Amino acid sequence: MWTSEFIVLELCDNDSLAGRILGINGGNIGEENRGMGSSGSLLDTLEDNHVARDLLSDHTSELTNELDREYTLNLQSLRYIFVSLRNPRLLVPHVFVNDIREIDFVQLKKAGVRAVAFDKDNTLTAPYQDSLHPLYEKAWESCKENFGSDNIVIVSNSAGTPDDQDFKSANEIERTLGVKVLKHKLKKPGGGESLISHFNKENTNTNQNNRAIAVIGDRIFTDVLYGNMNGMMTILVKNVVTEKGENYFARKIRRVERSLLGLLISCGVQPYCPFITKDQLNNITCN
Repeated sequence: MWTSEFIVLELCDNDSLAGRILGINGGNIGEENRGMGSSGSLLDTLEDNHVARDLLSDHTSELTNELDREYTLNLQSLRYIFVSLRNPRLLVPHVFVNDIREIDFVQLKKAGVRAVAFDKDNTLTAPYQDSLHPLYEKAWESCKENFGSDNIVIVSNSAGTPDDQDFKSANEIERTLGVKVLKHKLKKPGGGESLISHFNKENTNTNQNNRAIAVIGDRIFTDVLYGNMNGMMTILVKNVVTEKGENYFARKIRRVERSLLGLLISCGVQPYCPFITKDQLNNITCN
């Protein structure tokens, strides 16, 4: 059951959007409630903000083209993305971090999270690689120590899907990272029921409570939307491991996503509030 309270985000003016939201610096739950939030469509949100409306107009064609290319074979998931444009709060994460090293997994568990779902490419590993990025080893061990391997899963739109022949990639990732890879037919942002079923099967700690699951990833239209649509906490990783070797369209659409996210936040759009408090959210990061 959603609470009616908004999570408080520190909003910024258009001039500082790139540095505060899209860039390397900053990026967590803020201190004062300067926005009213929005439960209407994206167009409703932009009605009284001509700057934001003009920015959206500039991006509309690019967004449509890139979504069409990336999701050509994922038509059911594409439907969810256009639903989100009518409910833009689904695109706003609860927490921003530069990378997983900024997540305090002790505090995340104290806040009531009992299971964690990670995106793989550019969240834990370089694109299409199966081994953990070396700089993330300490954070990864902290996550496994606090939650246990059975309560952590990798949710990828490549490994573990029908594109992964005989689950060869999924099996290799499980071997190198020491946690399960979710086997699922529908790619993110669809298929949330597969994640819930997985955790309920592996461990009863989540007890069909979606709010006890955190989704961590670098993509807004996959990871953030996936978690928010299913009532989970969402954590956006702003810094990717590398763009070298990454799918061209994934790289392009991420940039459009970040611009859209900055636009939404500048308009005062708030994320749906999970079951934890603002203070608990602020304690999740190691800044």
